[in-house]
Amino acid sequence: MGGHDEQVRLPIRVVELSKVTDEEVERVLNQMLDQGYELDNVHFAMREASRRPSMAFLVFYESFDPDEIDEEALHLVDGGLDDDEPED
Repeated sequence: MGGHDEQVRLPIRVVELSKVTDEEVERVLNQMLDQGYELDNVHFAMREASRRPSMAFLVFYESFDPDEIDEEALHLVDGGLDDDEPED
């Protein structure tokens, strides 16, 4: 974890839309960006009988400067939650 240019991205918020219109997606994007989140990706759930998505999932994250968060939090980000050791 070196310099100040390095950022840690933590996916922290998923917004589910059951009404998938350009206005609704735009409203949620603007709301989340105003709250300091950044868009990571968008997933659409499609129905075979329709061209329009039936649902959308917008995934947002917040960037952290590694120099500003503690080592325990960095350990969790770097894989501390993914223990490959079997539990007894």
